[in-house]
Amino acid sequence: MKYTKTIASLLLTSCLGLNVASAQQLDRDQISTSCLIAYTTEARDQRGGGAQIRALIRQGLANANEALDNSFVGIHWGEGSIIQVDYDDSTLTTAVTTLSEWTDGDEINTVEGTTVDEHVEERFLDVQCLITDWSGPESGLARVLGRHCIVGIEDVEFLTIAHELSHLYNSAHREGHQFSNGKVTVADDRATSQSDRVPFFSNPAVTYNGEAAGSEDDDNADRMERNAIRQSLRETGIYPGEVIGLQSNTGYFASGEDGNSAMSASRSGVGRWEEFTVGRVGSEWTFRGSGGFVSSEAGRATGMLANRGSAGRWERFNVTVIDASQITSRTVDTISLDGVGGNVSSNNNLNGDRSNKMTADRPGVGAWEEWRVWTQ
Repeated sequence: MKYTKTIASLLLTSCLGLNVASAQQLDRDQISTSCLIAYTTEARDQRGGGAQIRALIRQGLANANEALDNSFVGIHWGEGSIIQVDYDDSTLTTAVTTLSEWTDGDEINTVEGTTVDEHVEERFLDVQCLITDWSGPESGLARVLGRHCIVGIEDVEFLTIAHELSHLYNSAHREGHQFSNGKVTVADDRATSQSDRVPFFSNPAVTYNGEAAGSEDDDNADRMERNAIRQSLRETGIYPGEVIGLQSNTGYFASGEDGNSAMSASRSGVGRWEEFTVGRVGSEWTFRGSGGFVSSEAGRATGMLANRGSAGRWERFNVTVIDASQITSRTVDTISLDGVGGNVSSNNNLNGDRSNKMTADRPGVGAWEEWRVWTQ
């Protein structure tokens, strides 16, 4: 891990009732995930309406991300969607029953009429949290390494969202940490009230009030980040260090052209110039050819180059799986690559003409922006 020397004061929301802490800030990219957070009609009414509960949810998500930042966890929980669901929670008796029903997303409708599962699939959302109520003492519930969690309506703005989301990324109660003043880290289950929690996940590399926030045996930050990396790799099917080729829909392979000319999808096979070594920076991907890193050139019409000595902003791409039907332990069938200026296009090079340049300027994904992954 690389740390800066800056000591930054952490501004905590007054409703948390927590002490202000300070910690070094992490100097690196984060793995971004998209969260669906849904709420029931009853939950909406309890908190004064749709605008009010949405504001509370956003505050709870912000508090969760603050805890990640404080703890040097290279994850960011993004607001994928906040929606209302058509779901009768008046008969729910236990948190276990509530979580079980929420997991059946194909049986729960959004207020727009689609099922939750359809909404998740359409928006490419990673994890799902339901804000509702039930009979019983629990503030929330999640299955470790699952995709679904629930949070009680009275605990939305506190660190309960952070606690439950963290379980989905492999945090464990037993690896929480208790400080000498009785406060505990987010995933610890020894808190008897919200004021007992501080916005930190256990990590021996950070401090709170002068004390280490974890130990060799108490390190939820490491558990969560390792799991997020594994999930991200699993979703794309490509791996850092792997050598791949990219085949366009016309059957020709993308070529780095030794870094001296604009890239083209013009080669009938994979040779030295058509091999790219996969790398990763945070949640984004890099591709290094024989002449250097592939660059989107910010979407310029002059074409892409593969000649950069380091991976800056233009040399990082988001990878989306288009057709996962061929997924094996190593490869996916078809992907798209999204750079600074847009999606990478082969420009439908039908004849293998090197003068027909690849660009990264397409706002959407069509046939020209689909690439099959070739591996050795």
